[in-house]
Amino acid sequence: MDFAFGVDLREEGWRELIFHRHAATQYRAENGALSIRAEQSSSMLYRVIGDGPPSLTRARWEWRVDEGVGATDLTRKGGDDAALALYFVFADEKTADRLARQQKSMLRMLGARNATTLVYVFGGARPGPFTSPYISGKSRSMVLRAALSARGLWFEESVDLAGDHRRAFGADPQRLVAIAVSSDADDTRGRNVAFLRRLSVE
Repeated sequence: MDFAFGVDLREEGWRELIFHRHAATQYRAENGALSIRAEQSSSMLYRVIGDGPPSLTRARWEWRVDEGVGATDLTRKGGDDAALALYFVFADEKTADRLARQQKSMLRMLGARNATTLVYVFGGARPGPFTSPYISGKSRSMVLRAALSARGLWFEESVDLAGDHRRAFGADPQRLVAIAVSSDADDTRGRNVAFLRRLSVE
């Protein structure tokens, strides 16, 4: 499955989760990539997957950070800003069908009792895996690129979703129900400028 970032993100199924009392991060399509700008802000762009294959085991993408907040502690509320993060949410078939049918918000999906979430981060100070202080459901976060990685360069990533899921939760992943992108700079009162492209899951 390829996830395009065309001119109209909403038409392609992308939705934005804006947090109460937080300025929203800006997401827009730019030359086939997702352009992301966080100005002392925090929000999430997500897409519900209602008809995907039952088993998806790998993900690939390219991302770039031109400006970003420093190395923060991603386990601490109020100090866990990161330039860029990708979320993969899995659930059993019954839960997946219900979430897709009801078009639940990303916040509800992240907190669903039978859902699990893998988060890959460009930023932070430690590699992980660790649990996000904001996700009420079962989650594990891993830093793929440190906050001080080279700026302005594209990095190509290929992750083993199935293997990472087994290491994190002791079981194979079930059905992929949502993918999300986030960038936040509200706690540090900073600024992130980042890009994401060529996102696919197979």
